[in-house]
Amino acid sequence: MAQKQYSFDFVLNAVLNGGFSGTFTKVQQEFIRLGAEIKNLQAIQRDVKAYEKQAAVQNTSQKLENLKRQYELVNK
Repeated sequence: MAQKQYSFDFVLNAVLNGGFSGTFTKVQQEFIRLGAEIKNLQAIQRDVKAYEKQAAVQNTSQKLENLKRQYELVNK
């Protein structure tokens, strides 16, 4: 009876450990994928920030031009 129990435990342990190993491998691969996705999102975020800065500079330049025109009109 002890031999049967040992054999059953051995088989069950092999099946479970194989499943755990596969699961942890999948989890590790998912973490790697998520890390790459985070890096891509950070790059996109940098691009958006750069665009926002450029838009702010253009907006400020337009305001400056409008103020210069107003100044010239007032001083005529």
